[in-house]
Amino acid sequence: PIFVRFIKVTLWSDRMLGSDVKIGTLLFDYRDIQQRYDGYIAPAYFYIYGAPTDGNRDLLFGENETVRKMDDGLIDGIWYRGKVLMGIVIEKKDEHTSKPRVVTQINAATALPALEAHDIVCQVFEGTEMHRLTSSVHQFLGQHFYVSVCVEERSVGTQQIDIDAHRDGCIEWYETKDVARIALPATADKVLHINGRCSNVPHVFLYLYCKMRALDAQLLAYAKLS
Repeated sequence: PIFVRFIKVTLWSDRMLGSDVKIGTLLFDYRDIQQRYDGYIAPAYFYIYGAPTDGNRDLLFGENETVRKMDDGLIDGIWYRGKVLMGIVIEKKDEHTSKPRVVTQINAATALPALEAHDIVCQVFEGTEMHRLTSSVHQFLGQHFYVSVCVEERSVGTQQIDIDAHRDGCIEWYETKDVARIALPATADKVLHINGRCSNVPHVFLYLYCKMRALDAQLLAYAKLS
């Protein structure tokens, strides 16, 4: 590209009625691909993240620009939205010839990247300096906190425990959770990191929730482990 730097790949959900829904966006830095990978990336799974898709989307962000930027790939998303298998080839066009462009067909049977299985086990110990939500509604409904560990679409949560008021807002879980068995690139040199966001290895997310009686759990905070 002459006037642009990023190659944009957007994944949509096609609706029969109403507007299509944007699932997420991948942005590939053209110069990054050209310089670090010599213009060629073999077919690999790339993971797409965006804004939350449940009720926490509005609770955390409302309708501000953060949601749009996450779904457009401009800032890091915090919610797994899917993955795509794709390869990238940058071809330099010869201005002096009219040779037609050749599009290489990818054979799914041979294009799949070599993967190996890994088990993800998470040990959640305790939270400190935690604070209760202070409104009268929150006080009346009670508050119990838990951690959810997520990889791709798989997740597992700790017990829901109240804050220990006698220990400076401490919550003790001390639980070991088997999260998932996932497939990762077979060798370390196959791990791709493009413009700091596009990667062929999934992130591990930790979400801190507050659960109150008769209400959906509210997402309070999150952390991303790459």
